[in-house]
Parts: sequence; C-alpha cells; structure tokens
Amino acid sequence: PYILVKDRHDVMDPFLRAINELYSKTLLWYQMLQSYCEQIVIQAVRDSKVIRKSWPERKSESRSVSTEVYKIIQYVGENVEQITSVRQIADTLCYNYTYLSHFFARVTGITLQKYISQKKIERARQLLKYQEFSVTEIAERLNYESVQSFSKAFRRVMGVSPTAYLQRERHQMEAYGEETAQRRESQ
Repeated sequence: PYILVKDRHDVMDPFLRAINELYSKTLLWYQMLQSYCEQIVIQAVRDSKVIRKSWPERKSESRSVSTEVYKIIQYVGENVEQITSVRQIADTLCYNYTYLSHFFARVTGITLQKYISQKKIERARQLLKYQEFSVTEIAERLNYESVQSFSKAFRRVMGVSPTAYLQRERHQMEAYGEETAQRRESQ
C-alpha cells in the first residue's frame, strides 16, 4: 500500500558515513557504524530482485507518482544550500506552487517546506560539526534571511540553538578524546 521512492544515494550515503565513523571514531562511533551497516543491508534487501519479484505489480500511476516525488527529493538533496522557498522549487521544476505543495504532502506525509527545513538543518549540522564555519556563515550559506531565522529553524528541529549544539558536539568530542587517551594509557 506504500509508495517507495528510490534514491540513487540510498546505499552510498550510509556507506560513506560508516567509513567516516570508522576512521574518525568520535563518541559512540561503534553504535553509529552498526546503524549505518544495518541501513546498507536493509537497502540492499529492498533493492534485491528476489524481493521485488514477490511484490505485487503497482499501477503505472504509482510509478509516475514515485518518479515525480523522486525528482523533487533529488532536487532538494542536490540544491539544499541554494533553495530559498518552495515557490523556487516549483518554478524550477515547472510545477504550480500550490499543486506541488499539496502533492508532496499527500504522497510523503510531510510538507515540502518541512522536508526542506529538515534537509537544511541536516546540512547545517554537518557544517557545524565537520567544518569551521560560524553560525552566521552557515545561515548565509543556507540562504536564511537572517541568523535569527536560522537559529529559530534550527531550534525547532533540534530542540537547541546552533551555538548550544556546537558546544555540545565539541564537549562530546573532547570527552571522547580524553576517554581514548585514558584507554591508551591503561594499555
């Protein structure tokens, strides 16, 4: 009864993140590595021809819906830093703004605006954690109107401000570094 949207990066994204965890060995790296490995296996099973043969055939309408949603998700994934509004996506992909918003929400169960916001915050977390960008630079890079609107959106999704998130991440990394040093000394 569900429409699955295939993304060409389904296996690569967790695979690359797993490798990153393996080499960086930050706090709770083993649990993250295990989670990414499980994602890879699940996606491989989903993509398996054996499993697909047992699925009932979907109507051609479902395939076109999946294709259209895939285009939108792919566009957001590839252009998350440049996106300023749902209207911009609608114009770029040649959709009516109202149709696109309702269509995406009906098919995925999440509004397109919320999806974009989540993807922007996901990118902001990466930039905060792995790059040397300030909160102001990240807000500008992700095309937020102001630092305040970025902070508000970040807090809405993450439950903390970007600055508090960054401090928490740095504290966890320092704690992990101390823990690793202690283990090496005891060996």
